[in-house]
Amino acid sequence: MGGPGRAPRPESGYGRCRPHRRRRRAGSRCRETLRFYIDPVTGEPHIYRHDVREEEVEEVLRYPGDDFPGRNNSRIALGQTEAGRHLQVVYVPDPEGYAVFVVTAYDLKGKALMAFRRRKRRKRP
Repeated sequence: MGGPGRAPRPESGYGRCRPHRRRRRAGSRCRETLRFYIDPVTGEPHIYRHDVREEEVEEVLRYPGDDFPGRNNSRIALGQTEAGRHLQVVYVPDPEGYAVFVVTAYDLKGKALMAFRRRKRRKRP
């Protein structure tokens, strides 16, 4: 479970998770630890079903273009990876701010992508 200074594992509603340590960068908006929902059928992080890598999730969470509330205490981050891929990441932040539990991540397409680009253009000075 979690020791002092460690985030507790999610309850049974979230399934199992895999810890992922990361380096901190100056100015980073990301938390210390990322954990990913593990698909019970494959035993791998659910993001792999959407052809998303853990590094891409880190990039979007580090510098999200948009970040807003989702359902059940979750948050949704929209952003672009260094390779130019636009992703939507659904995650649950730890209440103490030490970890992030990533539920899923997938490509932004269609209307959602157009709306994200429009908001991004409007934010420019």
